Amino acid sequence: MEKNLNIENLEKIVIMLYQNHEKNGLENISELLSTLQEVIGRIPKNNQEESSAFVIEMLNELVKAYNMKDMIGLADCVKQKVTMFMQYYSLLEEKGKII
Repeated sequence: MEKNLNIENLEKIVIMLYQNHEKNGLENISELLSTLQEVIGRIPKNNQEESSAFVIEMLNELVKAYNMKDMIGLADCVKQKVTMFMQYYSLLEEKGKII
């Protein structure tokens, strides 16, 4: 799993965002978005189909909150959706289904 996408790091990002550390929070989200793009690209086609609606919703929510500099919205999305997606990705990784 990508180093900055582990649950511990995601929790640090969430705390930073909830504490309204805008500059560092936005930098971390920018890195997170880039890493998510790479990770999503490694998911095989058949698994992408089953997760595509969730992934699209997650990315749309992240980008919208990022563009609006909505620290609470970003924190909520990372806490809920990104964490859930990374748990799903970890399961695929454990099953050897990641490219």
